[in-house]
Amino acid sequence: MLNYGQLQVAVAAAKRQFGLIRKKHPELKAYLVLSLPGGQTGIDSSPAKILEEFPEMVADTATKHSALNLLEKKSQMEESLKNPSAPEFDIELKAKIKRASKLLDEFRAEFGAKLKSLSLRLNQPVFETKQYLKGLTDRELEAIAARGLVAKLTELEQAEKDAKVLEDQKRRQLAALGKQCDEMASRLEYDGQCLVELRFSDLKYDLVWKLQRDDLVDRHRTPQTKASILIVLGTLAQFERTHYEH
Repeated sequence: MLNYGQLQVAVAAAKRQFGLIRKKHPELKAYLVLSLPGGQTGIDSSPAKILEEFPEMVADTATKHSALNLLEKKSQMEESLKNPSAPEFDIELKAKIKRASKLLDEFRAEFGAKLKSLSLRLNQPVFETKQYLKGLTDRELEAIAARGLVAKLTELEQAEKDAKVLEDQKRRQLAALGKQCDEMASRLEYDGQCLVELRFSDLKYDLVWKLQRDDLVDRHRTPQTKASILIVLGTLAQFERTHYEH
C-alpha cells in the first residue's frame, strides 16, 4: 500500500515515463489512467475523486469508511442545492424560496399591472419606478398608487434576500465539507498494484502494435497480441520504487 505522498511520487514518475513515450512517438494521442479490474480513474484525480470514482483502489480502513460517509453527505447537499423541487432539497431553504415565490405571485397579481401602468406614466423602467415609489411619502404615494404597494414590494425583496443569504450559507457549508473530504481522503492508503495504463483518444492500430514491443512500457503486463489494445506502463509500486532508484 502507498500513502498519499508515495502516490504523488509514483504518479509523477509515471507521467515522466509517459512524456518519454510521447517524445518517442509524437503521433500518439492518449492519456493515462489508474486501473484495476474493479474500475479506473484519471492519473491526476484528487484523493476525494479517487475515493468517489474508484474506491477499489483505496485500502479498506476506518478512515476510508468515514471519508465515504462524508462524500455521501456532500453529494446529497450538492443535489439538494440543484433542484428545489426535489424531496431532498434543504427544507429551510425550500421554505424561504417558497415564501418568496408566493409573495412574488401576490405582488404580480395585486400590483403588477398597476406598477407597469405607473412606469409608463412616469416614462421610467419598472425598476426605476420601484425605487421612485420607495422615496415617496405616504401622502404622495396615495395620490398615484395603492397604499400597500411599497410595503408589499419591501416584503417581497426581503424574502428574496433571506432566501439568497441562506443559499449562500449552504454553499459555504458545502465548500467547507469539500475541503474536509479532501483532507480526510489525503490520509488514505492506495493499492500499489494499481496499473498505470494508456487510453487512446485517437486509436491507431499500427501504433498500438509498435507500443506493445516498446521498452518504455511494461511488456510483461501488456498483452503481446493484436487481439488487445491494452498498453500498461507499470504499477504504482514500480513507479514509486523507480523514483528512488534514480
